[in-house]
Amino acid sequence: MAGHIFVDETKARGYVIAAAAVLPRNLNASRTALRGLLLGGQSRIHFTKERDSRRRTILSRMSELDVSVDVYDASALASAREARAACLDAIVSDAVGCP
Repeated sequence: MAGHIFVDETKARGYVIAAAAVLPRNLNASRTALRGLLLGGQSRIHFTKERDSRRRTILSRMSELDVSVDVYDASALASAREARAACLDAIVSDAVGCP
């Protein structure tokens, strides 16, 4: 991973973090594209509050962006605190290129 990294987590079925990496040269275009998906009054996109048809539109548009996404799953760990730490350690290791 390189560039700016944006993360989001879910604890719905275990602990999973998605990390999206955007190169600096693609950052402005990506932000502009995502801002263009906001509806009036929205400050951010939150999938749990979106209709299925809108989710498909958002995902379709996101798939066109020059972004790399990795998913870190620590669902096997019983403690949410340990799972989060394991995911964040892996993200940082990947970001700096450590084995």
